[in-house]
Amino acid sequence: MQAVDPAAGPSLAPEETKAPAASCLTGDHPDVPPDAGVNFRHSGWRYDRDLVHLALRRTAAPAARLDRFAHCGRNAWVLRSRTDPDRVRLASAKCHDRWCRPCQRERATRVAANLRGKLLGGCHRFVTLSLRSCDADLAVQLDRLHRCLRCLRRTAWWSTRVTGGATFIEVTRNGTTGLWHPHVHMIIEGKHLPVGELSRRWLAVTGDSPIVDIRLIRNDAAVARYVAKYLCKAVPAAIVRDPGSLDIAIRALHGRRTMATFGRWRGFDLDAPPPDEIWDCVAPLDAILAEARAGEPAARALLAQLRRPDQCQASLPVSTPPPKPAAPLLFE
Repeated sequence: MQAVDPAAGPSLAPEETKAPAASCLTGDHPDVPPDAGVNFRHSGWRYDRDLVHLALRRTAAPAARLDRFAHCGRNAWVLRSRTDPDRVRLASAKCHDRWCRPCQRERATRVAANLRGKLLGGCHRFVTLSLRSCDADLAVQLDRLHRCLRCLRRTAWWSTRVTGGATFIEVTRNGTTGLWHPHVHMIIEGKHLPVGELSRRWLAVTGDSPIVDIRLIRNDAAVARYVAKYLCKAVPAAIVRDPGSLDIAIRALHGRRTMATFGRWRGFDLDAPPPDEIWDCVAPLDAILAEARAGEPAARALLAQLRRPDQCQASLPVSTPPPKPAAPLLFE
């Protein structure tokens, strides 16, 4: 397999490659030609992807957004790092949609990397604040969660103990009662927060919710991955597979920030891209797939390398998740 002249390949800012317009998903849909990059990029969640696309249409998402979502992964090229030839990745059109699992997985990888650097050498705590479950509309509960969080952070008790941090919103739903359960995870730096006192303060601003949790972070890298995973899924899979719940979640989360920094962390870009790295174009993905189907050993080896999560986790989902490692000791 011969390398392609980089001049013949795409621009090496490939994430913004423009995708052609369409009105439905590619792949198994008969009225849209299949695309190797789209199928390869989304092979691990094809069923849920169709459900999300239908929900976006039901909730009146703009045509341009539907087009980007449908063609995420088009114009895919294989790139190889010039500084580390063992590293390869895919470059393609990206939709960057909150509901696109591969795009959010890539974002989570960036956030985790940035958090690891930020947490080094400091004393940080992991805090969870929850609202008591109720039958109010999800959008109303999210508004209330943000409002109560602002009230807590404006108290003298909080501001004299917490110097900065980051917040991550998660939305779940009770499988038995059907009630929504939005809550916030935080990484904070500052003085010790007694859990009993935090519970009383949180109850004071919410009026009915004393549920809190505080843990000292002991493993910076593991906690960074743990927190960033919330960006990989806007909602749990059970909600994605319930059309009514999915529609509610899409409408309620539209335009909302689910990740933010505050205090001394304000201005720190959790989503900053990694340092510049030079990548050389190897070949279009569809050409490599064709060679692999013909039995070309080099092409098959390259595809196997692309599917390894440690090689391409920043830009490509895998069909089968890797085995879960033993749970690290995250907190004290």
